[in-house]
Amino acid sequence: TYHISGEDVDITTEAFLITFANASQWGYNANIAPKASLQDGLLDIAIVNKFPLSAAPKLALSLFTQNIDENSYMNTIRAKEVTLQRKQAGPMHIDGDPVEMPAELNIKIVEDGLKVLVKKRF
Repeated sequence: TYHISGEDVDITTEAFLITFANASQWGYNANIAPKASLQDGLLDIAIVNKFPLSAAPKLALSLFTQNIDENSYMNTIRAKEVTLQRKQAGPMHIDGDPVEMPAELNIKIVEDGLKVLVKKRF
């Protein structure tokens, strides 16, 4: 069970999976948040609700056909900043790497937070 709260967001849900995305895909063309944009300054919070095993093939296929957001087991919320609360600390993935995280997390977009230096070309 998870509680997600923030400006204009206050939900409690028993989710199978929650992803905080600022881009549309996990990788390998798996689009968990098809409408996410690196330019809009918002997180797409993709919530996959618990589902019966019989729904798994359609959900998996929709990841690769860029329409998982149309699935009835999927809910997407957009926000600049939210707090995620769960019953206890435990494992999560950050960009595919497993990590231990606390029971309460504050997740936010840091606009212009990444500076990239490139060699000037003439």
